[in-house]
Amino acid sequence: MLYFAVYKKIADRYTVAEIEAAADEVVWCCDEAPGFAPTRAGDKAFVGNIVEAMAAHASGTLGAARVSMADANRVVAIGSDGMMAAVARARHGILAPYLAKSHVAIGSINSPMQCMMKEICAQCLQPQIDPATGKATYVFSCFNQDQPLDAVDWPALRDRLRQNSLQEKLTAQWIDRALVLEGARKGH
Repeated sequence: MLYFAVYKKIADRYTVAEIEAAADEVVWCCDEAPGFAPTRAGDKAFVGNIVEAMAAHASGTLGAARVSMADANRVVAIGSDGMMAAVARARHGILAPYLAKSHVAIGSINSPMQCMMKEICAQCLQPQIDPATGKATYVFSCFNQDQPLDAVDWPALRDRLRQNSLQEKLTAQWIDRALVLEGARKGH
């Protein structure tokens, strides 16, 4: 398995041993320089975004690949809606020459909340657009997070994910305030 571990900041990296145990080859990618130094022979590092890292790996810019992207039969994207949308577009553009035509691409579409009530409140209702017909259908992302990348309505997803942003910011401030009052965190 080829794994692109992508982080915005160096401090964000976690579960290194678990990722290495699960993957035959890891490309450690970070937006923040100087990035990461691989700890295993054959793994690679890249400073930049996921699409640039995938293109560099596939083209051989990062050195000989242990796992070729052409051998991948599945692409699974998990991350922000912007990152997953970029990967979805790149599969048909810059990455197309390196991927098997028959590969399946899936995105793990986040819900604005994990209600645990599966298909009740509809806050996570996500439109899908059939790429062949243009017909829209709707799915509950709380019940079906794994969705075909080519069917995701990316602007609708971004709008839906923003619907709770004010509540999330206020909650974070209240938690911070409570921790300061309890002495668990220093005030600003």
